Amino acid sequence: MEQNKYFTLEGVYLYSEDRGKEKLGRPVPKIGEIMIVHRKVKVGSRMVGEGEACFVIFECGATFRDVSEAKKLVEAVADSGADAIKFQLVDADRLMGEHSPMVEYQTANGKKKSKVYDILKSRSLPHEEWKEIFAHCKARNLEFFATACFPEEVDFLAEIGSSAIKINAGDVNHYFLIDYVARTGLPVILDGRAKYDELETGVKLCEGVGNKNILIMHCPSGYPARNDGVNLRVIHALRQVYGYPIGFSDHSRESLMNFGALAMGAHMIEKTLTLDKNTDGVEHFMSLEPSEAKGFVQELRALEEAFGTARIMFSTTVNEGARRSIVAKRALKAGDLISETDIDFRRPGDRGISAAEFELV
Repeated sequence: MEQNKYFTLEGVYLYSEDRGKEKLGRPVPKIGEIMIVHRKVKVGSRMVGEGEACFVIFECGATFRDVSEAKKLVEAVADSGADAIKFQLVDADRLMGEHSPMVEYQTANGKKKSKVYDILKSRSLPHEEWKEIFAHCKARNLEFFATACFPEEVDFLAEIGSSAIKINAGDVNHYFLIDYVARTGLPVILDGRAKYDELETGVKLCEGVGNKNILIMHCPSGYPARNDGVNLRVIHALRQVYGYPIGFSDHSRESLMNFGALAMGAHMIEKTLTLDKNTDGVEHFMSLEPSEAKGFVQELRALEEAFGTARIMFSTTVNEGARRSIVAKRALKAGDLISETDIDFRRPGDRGISAAEFELV
């Protein structure tokens, strides 16, 4: 049995590091058997799921300082050929209590410490500016969605026409909020960092109110995430359990992990984007810049194309000129007995008797 940070599937049981062996709440295939994701989810005008092109998202919720920078990021995402841009609606004054913790994070200029309140406050915008950003996305044919922390923010996103609503990693067990989001009917993006029972509860809440527009993101922790904490096999495990599109939200530096996630079967890829990696802030250091964004999307599309089809196993791409035919080494007459020393195998393979018919000669 393989172990990973979150959970491992063996038969129809769940193994977790802190809870041991538990019966799963939904059917799971046998070991080695992959459950094909049948359900597709429409996010704005795009279909996401099995058989569709990977849904490429750039996360910009933490990498702008004002509405002007946010609009520049919208332009960069649209120019890259990606499908969507993601932001975060944050009311720091309401969300944070009196005692705001300090967090340490890596920047291009070394490690920094900041209060969580200050970090969140820097991302706050009034509703009128969010409407400007949304209109800018619509003008560039770009899907817009965001995280919401309170029912009023959910209502606002639904009102302006957000393509989906994401549940923040810290709200994976905020079941009131998940239920409230699900009742909008909009696609709900759940964070796969949750423990299995929390994720399962969130999925069932959505299903229970008739919203099966569910997408699940595997989001490794860390800024940046360590290689041994990425656990790409979680994508495969989530595909086995849930019949919903599965995505990968990258918190690592560079792009490598995203290609691994795509190869593991991710239907969505989310990568952070910044105008300048040298900006001091939580996520700038590990983000791509606009000059890298288009190449990133193109490489994802090239990899998708290279996946091809397994049906090629039932045909051949070997040129007949590279195969061999059976030829005689000496002049033979009708009735001569032929031994192995009388024949040879030479190219091309489309002249006379094929080498595959050696036993018939």
